[in-house]
Amino acid sequence: MTPFLMVAIPVVLIVALVTLIKQRDLIAYSVIIALSILTTVIVDFIYCSVLQTKCEPDALNAVGYFFFTLLVMASSSVTYALLSSFLKYQRDKHVS
Repeated sequence: MTPFLMVAIPVVLIVALVTLIKQRDLIAYSVIIALSILTTVIVDFIYCSVLQTKCEPDALNAVGYFFFTLLVMASSSVTYALLSSFLKYQRDKHVS
C-alpha cells in the first residue's frame, strides 16, 4: 500500500496543480516533468528526515530515484491527458 501511495499522492497533486494553471500543453507537460523530479527529492526528504526511517546511502538509490521519477512522470502525463480529454469532451457536449 505504501508504494502505491508514494506514487498516487504526487500524481494527484501534480495533475490538480497543472489542471488549475490551465496553460498550453507544452507548458503543462514541462511543469509535470519539473514537479516529477521535485517529487523524488520531497519523498526522500519526508522518509529520511521527517519520518526518520533508516536511510543508508547506496549506489542503487540513484537508479531507484530515476525510475521513481519516470513512474510519477508517466502516470501524471497519462492522467493529465485523460483528464484534459475528458474535460474537453464535457465542454463540447454542453456547448452543443
